Amino acid sequence: MSRIVSRVITATIPGRPAAVRAWYLDLTNLRRVHPLIVAVRQVGTALAADGTAITDYLVTDRMVVAGLRIRFTYRVQISAPPEGPIATLARQAPRIRLVGQVTFTPTGDATTIQETLTIHAPWPLRRLVATEAEQAHSRMFAAMAALFATGADL
Repeated sequence: MSRIVSRVITATIPGRPAAVRAWYLDLTNLRRVHPLIVAVRQVGTALAADGTAITDYLVTDRMVVAGLRIRFTYRVQISAPPEGPIATLARQAPRIRLVGQVTFTPTGDATTIQETLTIHAPWPLRRLVATEAEQAHSRMFAAMAALFATGADL
């Protein structure tokens, strides 16, 4: 059986694509809207020759699995060219990788944000990781839309 699962999460965020994209690119902002993230620490930055900004973070999540509350820390890398889609890579134990591409498309006075996630995980964890990622990112985008709708402290 394949160890890879794909998910596509789409939401409409009130605001211009450049503003939504810029806010999303600072992973410390996502701590405010992602239901699992409890801490984010930027640990490195680089600029590729083509102008792509590459930022590395350590992220700590908290979740409940089988009635147990667990915390775990993992690495996330965000690669953002000056314009267009951004790429994300989250590396978690044991041998879990979430590879994402996020686009920001103008839709009237709003932005359609679409995230395509490719999830690599060992078989026993594959369904759990895919379900948790899809639910958490759907809730994250809904909270982000609510935050942008109020304009509160962006």
